Amino acid sequence: TGIVTCSGTVTAKSTYPVKVYAQLQRLENGSWRTITSWTNTGTLSATVTKSYAVYSGYTYRIYVIGYVYDNNGNIVESGSEYHSVYYPSN
Repeated sequence: TGIVTCSGTVTAKSTYPVKVYAQLQRLENGSWRTITSWTNTGTLSATVTKSYAVYSGYTYRIYVIGYVYDNNGNIVESGSEYHSVYYPSN
């Protein structure tokens, strides 16, 4: 096993509420399975940074989604990003 550190940040252009949602996923039999997820909120900016134990021989990815809300709670902007890594066997 090993440790993977996942990090994601969302930043607004103005002082709006923001939310960052991050999922750690593992490729199993051709499909992505979510292992764990984390969320953080803030004003103007929010960051998630977490570590998690992973097993060798799998491909993992972090899926990060960011949301910016207006003052009424409506989503005014969103975006997402993937980053994959293969954790080889020893």
